[in-house]
Amino acid sequence: MSEQLVGPHFNLALMQKAQQQGLSALAAIAKQIRVGMSEAEANALALAVLSDFGAETNWHPPIIRFGANSCKIYSEASDPAVRLQKSDIFFIDLGPVFEGHEADIGATFVVGDAPEHQACAAAVATIFQQVAMHWQKTGCHGDELYAFAEQQALALGYQFNQEIKGHRLGDFPHRLYANGRLGDLTGPVRDGIWVLEIQIRHPKLPIGGFMEQVLFIAAEAAQ
Repeated sequence: MSEQLVGPHFNLALMQKAQQQGLSALAAIAKQIRVGMSEAEANALALAVLSDFGAETNWHPPIIRFGANSCKIYSEASDPAVRLQKSDIFFIDLGPVFEGHEADIGATFVVGDAPEHQACAAAVATIFQQVAMHWQKTGCHGDELYAFAEQQALALGYQFNQEIKGHRLGDFPHRLYANGRLGDLTGPVRDGIWVLEIQIRHPKLPIGGFMEQVLFIAAEAAQ
């Protein structure tokens, strides 16, 4: 079990508020994404919207992936030539900081009515909800949780990306106080603020889906 602490200025109410502000900003960004945009243009838009929503900084830059780039994880470089098509899939991954507290939000969106795109976006949301409910019901270890997540993805016909395994969140910067990935924890998971990340890929098409949110906020998320 990894050590999970918070800083001296941590406030649970501000943590909850940051997540809600982040969700609102995510929705606003998604509404402004337009066909023909490059990912660089979309990322610039995201920064502007986050600033409008009051973000002080970002603990990681906005990550917006279009089309085939949606199969890639955050650390992989996107193909800069990719632009959003009339029938396409994309995801947004945000890490804004509000009042010294981090939010972490990601979701998948679709333009057009291609059934494969619609199904992929729906699948990642379904898997996320199944996994969240499973942890809330069982309190299983982190590695068991992500084994369950892979089972759910395979049951829906998708490949599961085990490189994305969730993490702790808190006041900025959380990496001073926390370490370890949720999906790597083999013992009991200490109460705190945890982020669940799910990323899937279509078994045949170059498209993927991503979803990320705070899984739960425990009252004992303090030193």
